[in-house]
Amino acid sequence: MMNRNELDQYLEIIKRVLLNSAVKINEWRESFMHEMLLLYLIIPGRINFLQLGCYGRLDEQRYRQQFERKCDRLSFNACLADSHTDNLVAIAFDPSYISKSSKCTPYLGRFWSGCAKSTKHGLEISGIGFIDVDLHNCFHLEAVQTLPAKILEQVRWTLTDWYLHVLRSRKEILQRLTSHV
Repeated sequence: MMNRNELDQYLEIIKRVLLNSAVKINEWRESFMHEMLLLYLIIPGRINFLQLGCYGRLDEQRYRQQFERKCDRLSFNACLADSHTDNLVAIAFDPSYISKSSKCTPYLGRFWSGCAKSTKHGLEISGIGFIDVDLHNCFHLEAVQTLPAKILEQVRWTLTDWYLHVLRSRKEILQRLTSHV
């Protein structure tokens, strides 16, 4: 259980990162992010919009609308991670398979599952992290959904091309952290 002093420290860290010039948001969005991050700490188990509406100050629809709005989470997470390390650091890239039995989910395809040691039907996300080598920690920066092979073939890309595209499109922010991948 988190005590009041720890909660105040947590909220102060968030406030400092939000005030950073790299993360440009208005006052209302800042207030929303404070509440969101606080709700992530107090809601037990899985978190969905219905639970956010029950535990939070806003209704379910407002949370849905806010999550649909574009937000530079990579810059926010990069500022947060960078403010808590002075050690040897590197960027990590880790594609991960997610099991999914639905047929209506966008970008379903066949992806490699390391656990099953075979390709399986589902989703894949490419996780980008910030590794602190000395502390043996990794800060999550962003997760990007991988496009299935059918779509990549239409633009004449391989899966490796997609992975490189994900890193290159975030190059400027990632290079502010470190040049090691």
